[in-house]
Amino acid sequence: MNLSNLLLQSSLRNPNNQALLDWDSKRSLSYLELEQAVSCSAYFFSKRGFQKGDRVALLLPNGFDFVIGYFALLRVGATVITINPMLKAEELAYIFTNGEIRSIIVHRDIEREAKKGLEHLSHFVDQIVVSDEEGLVDISKGNPEYFEPVIGSADEKAVLIYTSGTTGVPKGAVISNENLFYMNQACIDVYEYEEKDRVIGVLPFSHIFGQTAIVTSVLTKGGLILLQKRFSTDTILPMISEGQATVMMGVPTMYFYILNHSKRHNYNLSSLRLCVSGGAPMPMDIYSRLKKEMKVTVIVQYGLTESGLAISNQIGANKEKSGSVGIPLKTIGVKIGDDKGNSLPPGEIRELLLRGPNVIKEYYRNP
Repeated sequence: MNLSNLLLQSSLRNPNNQALLDWDSKRSLSYLELEQAVSCSAYFFSKRGFQKGDRVALLLPNGFDFVIGYFALLRVGATVITINPMLKAEELAYIFTNGEIRSIIVHRDIEREAKKGLEHLSHFVDQIVVSDEEGLVDISKGNPEYFEPVIGSADEKAVLIYTSGTTGVPKGAVISNENLFYMNQACIDVYEYEEKDRVIGVLPFSHIFGQTAIVTSVLTKGGLILLQKRFSTDTILPMISEGQATVMMGVPTMYFYILNHSKRHNYNLSSLRLCVSGGAPMPMDIYSRLKKEMKVTVIVQYGLTESGLAISNQIGANKEKSGSVGIPLKTIGVKIGDDKGNSLPPGEIRELLLRGPNVIKEYYRNP
């Protein structure tokens, strides 16, 4: 299994379709250009000695380099450790050490903080530095434009994402190939993605929500990602209007700011068909206003790093329900249980237990 094969298939179906559009610079990559960049980068990584099972950290903001680096690392069989680029040196040092990283791909704007984090490591870490002026497309240019994906078993490690550490230090959620394939297809099915979709990519790609709901699922289906590093209502409104965005992934506060922006009515937002909310409870008034004022389908869902999307409202007038995160996805078991895993009757408030092909089997070095 190798998820980058699905990107290759997208490029063969529609090589000239746009895959990525950076909203600030207006630079874009077609599916053929993206596939070539991924293969060239995979060759570049391979020549640097990257091998199957190596753990490589991606410390990058949303942009071309994150997407290219992510799929290229998967292609060589490496385990991708996606890290929030806003973390400080002390936090990075823990992840670098616990994750036993072999290499790091870092944006020049974050390089100083990353180097401070690397000071605590006892082994050498190969560093690849990219910038807005010289990214992976430029660095890997001249390499062959096809790299045979390294095939891994279903249970091999594909991605490592560190949790926020709400119960202590962050834990590295090990996302296997099987997990990643399931999460990817679940998003395609729930959001009813089509090749004509134009999806706003402002949620952090380093997080499981942005990674599976936007990066992998949009590109393996053949849609377009409108790239933006940070959320700003002044930027998002013209992105929807001028960019003809059809889908937005966000957290409730984003939708609050959009709805209450003083110039919202100056923009034509009619292209938007779907707003998906996660990461925090959705206030009832925001849910209702999105449906009434913007006339969009609203999906509220539940997931976590350890499971990806697990429970969701479904598209369709008879399936949406305000105040609810919906129903479990197919093949996912959900129940309310006690500390020993025993099922509890309706009305009891306790732990939410999940089971299915989306759920990780372990935390890295923390069984």
